[in-house]
Amino acid sequence: MIFGISAFGQSSETIKTILSNSWVKKYKKLKNDLEDKATYAKGLKNVKESDLKELERAYNKTSQKLEKWLDDVVYTIGNNPKESIELMSKGKINQQLKEELLAVFTYYSSEFLTCYEEITGDQGRNLFTHSRLMEDGQPSGTVTEADKQKIEKDELQSSFKKPLVPSDWNTLN
Repeated sequence: MIFGISAFGQSSETIKTILSNSWVKKYKKLKNDLEDKATYAKGLKNVKESDLKELERAYNKTSQKLEKWLDDVVYTIGNNPKESIELMSKGKINQQLKEELLAVFTYYSSEFLTCYEEITGDQGRNLFTHSRLMEDGQPSGTVTEADKQKIEKDELQSSFKKPLVPSDWNTLN
């Protein structure tokens, strides 16, 4: 019983480290902005149905890309927990995940945001500049050697991925 509590404690600390990583925070900021803008646009009166359908398409595609990034984070951590968690605790993430998040941001900016601005007339400010998006963050917690050894995929799915998946278009209101 004591071993189970200790293992859960280590896993919980690892999840906290992952969630406080600057790259995960950038992801959350992008996801929240996407959902907020979609909710706002859906609530507007006098918006053509065809415009809303186009926004929905861009929202869904962006959401899919965001969810794929989460899947790739889970896969990367699961395949190399020691290196991945070490990097994340230092405010970093591997280069492939950086580039993938940049690609998601680029798609969001060129597809979803453009459609949103055309529908609403709201010329919102950019969340990040390219250089700002690519910056690593500050260290995000202390991780012991035991924390880096292994984290269960189920724990990553339930405590990391599931709460961060973008909302379905139909649930936004």
